Amino acid sequence: MLIQKIDSIVSIISITFSLIAVIPKEKFYLKIIFPFSYGMDLIYSIDANMYSIMQLIRTREFIMGTVSSLAILLFGLFVFSLCKKTAIRKGIIGYY
Repeated sequence: MLIQKIDSIVSIISITFSLIAVIPKEKFYLKIIFPFSYGMDLIYSIDANMYSIMQLIRTREFIMGTVSSLAILLFGLFVFSLCKKTAIRKGIIGYY
């Protein structure tokens, strides 16, 4: 039951992020906080401008994408640990 609820929430969030990914940055300023928008810009630069990956590593987009990805990863780990502690305390899952 709990897995089904979580699966539904994750599906809604992933569809929302996928839709946000196709909006141009000029139209949606808050898009810069999503790490996949930087990755999409880098892939576009490689494809459209014929840059090499080594040239793009030194760019602002690569650095900001890496920093925001790490921040979101750490936030996700923090939320996961809180959810795990809450679930163990309520007896929803066993101890590991």
